[in-house]
Amino acid sequence: MSRSKCYILQPGGLYGTVVQSNDYFPFGMAYTRSKPIKSEPDAVLQFITKHGIAESTTYTKPNAYLYNGKEEQPMPGKWLDYGARFYDAKLGRWHVADNLAEKYSFISPYSYVFNNPLKFIDPDGQDVELVIGKPYTKNGKEHPYGHVAIRVHGKGYNYVFDLGRYGKTWTLGAKGDGIMNVYKDGSKYLKNEQKFRNSVGFNITTTSEEDQKVIDYYMNLAKEGEVYKTGTVPGGGGTAYKLKDDYSVFNNNCTTKSADGLEQIGKNHIGDEHDPRDLLKDVESNYKEMGFTKKTEYLEGGGTSVTYQRTPKKKEKED
Repeated sequence: MSRSKCYILQPGGLYGTVVQSNDYFPFGMAYTRSKPIKSEPDAVLQFITKHGIAESTTYTKPNAYLYNGKEEQPMPGKWLDYGARFYDAKLGRWHVADNLAEKYSFISPYSYVFNNPLKFIDPDGQDVELVIGKPYTKNGKEHPYGHVAIRVHGKGYNYVFDLGRYGKTWTLGAKGDGIMNVYKDGSKYLKNEQKFRNSVGFNITTTSEEDQKVIDYYMNLAKEGEVYKTGTVPGGGGTAYKLKDDYSVFNNNCTTKSADGLEQIGKNHIGDEHDPRDLLKDVESNYKEMGFTKKTEYLEGGGTSVTYQRTPKKKEKED
């Protein structure tokens, strides 16, 4: 069972009265409680009984944020708003399929917390994906250094943030324009990469709030800079921004800028690495231990191959 309680302090008094008490069956359907909560101090129970307010579970305007802190909707069925989907506690099911259902093919896309609400809750999480492009050869020219970008995706959004040497050209050891491509449709970035090389994506499970922090970080960088090109980024459908800080091979490149985004949510699995080739080697050797939940290969010429997928570990329910 789950119970939420709220109190109002009596003017001049030491204790408060219970203003709302809610009890639930494991999947979130509420049931009525008609007696005062026995775990409160005796003085509070005596006050409630004396003033004749012990027959109702709600004594003020109801609080809409109930089971797992999710907002109950004023509609038939009283579904709960989890951000990505609405949940029906009476059925113990979602009414739409999970938009990340391909990650959980072993269970129904309509099931709630793997049918184990006593242990898990759904934190409305989505994913941040570290996309590492492998070295490649194009038009007879070898490109040995690889590339890194950050993809942030969930229900209704699919961003890619891609810092690269897209401005004026310069020698390898010099600095130059720091150009960041922002794709609001990350699939276009991935499809363009697949035209000429293999890439590998490593997923980090996040909440929607964490996703927003990463998105805000990169969009603020864009606002601090200036629009460089619109609609002409590789693959199309995005905007290129010239950032305030110049690109540097050794301390402000695609890898370090991706690490900065992950740093915003305390999940920087890149560390101080700056070379995409070394990063790919390190991550591929240790991605399970590093906490990545999924490895996807984006194959040159099209198509994907999921080569690792951890059994999802939902956030455990607090007592």
